[in-house]
Amino acid sequence: MKIRTRIALMIALSLVVAGSFTLVVNTFAFRNVPYPSVYSFHSALMAEMGVRQETGLSYIEAHPEQLFSTKFDDTRLRNGKTVDEVAREVQQRRLDQALGNARRWSFVGLLVVLVGAVATAWMLSGSILRPIRKMTDRARSASASDLGDRVSIDGPDDEVKELADTFDAMLDRLSLAFVAQRRFAGQVAHELRTPLATSRAELAMLLDDTADADVQRRLRTVSEAVDRSQRLVSQLLVLSRTDLNDLEKTTFPLDELVGNVLGRVVETPSFTRIRLDVDLRTAEVACDRALLESLARNLLDNSARHNRPDGWVTVTVAPGDDGRTASLCVANSVSDLTDDTESVPGRPGVGLSIVQAVLQAHGGTIRWSRRPGEVTARVELPLAVS
Repeated sequence: MKIRTRIALMIALSLVVAGSFTLVVNTFAFRNVPYPSVYSFHSALMAEMGVRQETGLSYIEAHPEQLFSTKFDDTRLRNGKTVDEVAREVQQRRLDQALGNARRWSFVGLLVVLVGAVATAWMLSGSILRPIRKMTDRARSASASDLGDRVSIDGPDDEVKELADTFDAMLDRLSLAFVAQRRFAGQVAHELRTPLATSRAELAMLLDDTADADVQRRLRTVSEAVDRSQRLVSQLLVLSRTDLNDLEKTTFPLDELVGNVLGRVVETPSFTRIRLDVDLRTAEVACDRALLESLARNLLDNSARHNRPDGWVTVTVAPGDDGRTASLCVANSVSDLTDDTESVPGRPGVGLSIVQAVLQAHGGTIRWSRRPGEVTARVELPLAVS
């Protein structure tokens, strides 16, 4: 049933209920307006005129012909009113009482109908808006790596269900498109590794065989470009794995992994003039080791790349303060005037995009803080369940 039909039926039903209740109230209220007998009317009339019934009966017995007289139409009583006027007031008072009762009970009935209509409308609107809220939450939480959930509402075949089904179909198409794109990127990156490795090996041999300084300088420039291309390909492969949630989780000490990565990066030229302080405490995690190595490598490369001359880097691994997470903290010195893309929180480049993707795949978080001359990245990962 369509939403418009349900709303129209609810309004029509409310009007029918309200009209029926008013009709019933009026029927009962006006049923007792006429006096049940002539005696009861005369009794009310004499009470209104202040005449005792015994006095009235004695007068009628003494003067029965007065029952058919019309002189009472003009005769004024002590209150200045005629008998006809008093009789009409007695009847009108009865009618006013009935009208008052009808108004009161009609108001109560209409109030009950109004409350019922509001409650019904509230429930109806809730049933209509519930799938819309679900779609809103799903759209808010959807990302390139999380397109699996669907709204999948059950209920009448109305406009809202049609909208939810259309939304689910859109997510299906987006999911297929993202999967195809990631697989293509991963395949391309994998295919590029071999020619890049071959080029690097050939350049190394050419450097060994060439004594010309100018040629060596040019070959080193090309070699550096090939190295950058290899790093970019490796990063694309990491992103394709995290996006597809292709994780190979194992349990290992985070401090040991970070120590191994540090052993490799300190030998690179970027760490030649940087002071490195390390504090590694035991903290076991259950993660994809290769992806976590890429995360640590990117954070360390970032700390060296955006450091100041003769600066410093501090690396700390420890259990988190809450006892449920492991913490990796990388702090480095920076120039006060630096505005580098990847060193400023909220403006990630390719390397920090990989960090974010790896953390999202493992349910981790990263928090940036900055003080004059210093930037700190604090990574939190769930501890391994013992």
